Amino acid sequence: MLFHGNSANAAALRDFAIPLSELCGLTIAAPLFDKDRFPPTVYQRANITDKRHHPRPEKRWTTRLVEPLLHLLRPTDTTPYWLWGFSAGAQFLSRVAAFQDLVSAPQRIVIVSPSSHVLPITGRFPAGEAAPYGLGSIFPKGIEQARQIRYLERPITLCVGLDDREVTDPSLTRSAAAQRQGPDRLSRATKTYNLGAMTALRLRCAFNWQIKIVPGVDHSAQAMLDPSRAIQIIDLPEPDDASSDNRLHRAGQNQASADQDRFSDRISRPGFRSRPQS
Repeated sequence: MLFHGNSANAAALRDFAIPLSELCGLTIAAPLFDKDRFPPTVYQRANITDKRHHPRPEKRWTTRLVEPLLHLLRPTDTTPYWLWGFSAGAQFLSRVAAFQDLVSAPQRIVIVSPSSHVLPITGRFPAGEAAPYGLGSIFPKGIEQARQIRYLERPITLCVGLDDREVTDPSLTRSAAAQRQGPDRLSRATKTYNLGAMTALRLRCAFNWQIKIVPGVDHSAQAMLDPSRAIQIIDLPEPDDASSDNRLHRAGQNQASADQDRFSDRISRPGFRSRPQS
């Protein structure tokens, strides 16, 4: 299931994924969250808190809509599924991953190029970060750490283009909490991942996140859904068809994978800082 960006271009996003669908035998769904009913506080930030930053009741969280959509689309409860969001849709999926109960686990939650993430820390700034930019001040104290561990153990992929470092992008979230995550999307993704790794180590829990940095891509959903990249980003099974077209896809994928492995090995070390915008 694909979640669109701020332009609410669900149909275009679906069409970008058609080659991937045909190659891998996937059913693609791209629900529309229109701007009138789903402004940024309700879509990107999932209606988790009100204007005064107080938690809203869970029944009002937009994240709750994912389960009914899955129920409509999956033929059985055991059918594997992936959640993929770009930009604004990735911000939404970040809140799904952090806050929402899911009856059956996805294969992966792929969070691509968001303006902000949910940091895997509790409390409030400066000691922590409150929802919807962190896990603080949202769950009762008795279950807060369990929810934190659940977030860290979910199969999450943070994905961002190596060139997605435009600090003047008008669509980049610039709230104080978002700015604390870094000056650009690349910095924010790496900080979130590194903080997750260190928090899991401190809590002695499993850490099932990945970070994938895509060379030659800035802020482009179409580029991220190109099969030569998307198969590796989403961790999809390799297609069985060995046609020449598929071999070309795999060649491109292998090159992208090699580039990503080199950069990801470096970027996932705690303390790494991305290069400033040139």
